[in-house]
Amino acid sequence: SFYPSTVTVEASRGAGGEHLVIDRNSGKITVVNTANSAGAFAAAPQRTMSAHGIMGMINLLRGPYLVLITGREVAGTIGSSTVYKVTETRVVKVAADSRVVSGTDAFDESTYLRLMHKALSVDSFFFSYDFDLTSSLERQQQKRSDTPVCLASSAMYKTANDEFFFNKYLSEPLIEAVADSSNAGVFVLPVIHGFFDCKHVIIKGTSFNYVLVTRRGRKRQGTRYFSRGADEDGNVSNFAETEQIVDFAASNAASINRELEGLQMSYVQLRGSIPIVWAQVINMRYVPTLK
Repeated sequence: SFYPSTVTVEASRGAGGEHLVIDRNSGKITVVNTANSAGAFAAAPQRTMSAHGIMGMINLLRGPYLVLITGREVAGTIGSSTVYKVTETRVVKVAADSRVVSGTDAFDESTYLRLMHKALSVDSFFFSYDFDLTSSLERQQQKRSDTPVCLASSAMYKTANDEFFFNKYLSEPLIEAVADSSNAGVFVLPVIHGFFDCKHVIIKGTSFNYVLVTRRGRKRQGTRYFSRGADEDGNVSNFAETEQIVDFAASNAASINRELEGLQMSYVQLRGSIPIVWAQVINMRYVPTLK
């Protein structure tokens, strides 16, 4: 909801009455409980809009913008959790209407927005509201074993895999704002960039879901040939994790063998550029074929 000086964000579930309030001048995000601040939401908003999730927030020359997921479709399931594919995004200006830019700043602002739209238009973003898609099944099991009971039911972003939390940079203003909140962590939605497919398989009367997930690393971006090797922190180019899952825990799975009921089997493969510091010079010189 857009008001003259603030933008409020309300979750449809899970936030326990907590809202995000974004100052349209400073861009500061605060968490407000409507039970204690009913007056702040009494006035009629200038306009409202709905979205399926927030990818994050970014500050450009004119001020803050929200990056929203406005379109989604079901891509499949893992266990009882639904995985969605992002089909549409929208970059929404949060800054007050009085904040304007002109001249070269206006040109730069339009360039930045065009690049943002291009980056978000790829057909390969996936998310789930109740399943950590950034982590393999093995990592999730390890985290359940290692995580204290007090954190076991905390917001999903707190245990998400930093390597594959693709919108982590965009989410940092939200993460900072909700860090001390008990329920507002639902506003932070980890999204992966890669591939997801789920097929229902029946073999000799036994049915299960076969799931293929590829998670692209976010720490050393760049196209092949132009980005090679490792950086000084050991992050390699074109890093990706592919996980194959045979899922007997899916709601549509069935087996005459009771030992398979509820079972999930996973096989993980990693790939990336050769982990040394090196580069490749791209030119138009002819390279003869070796015989």
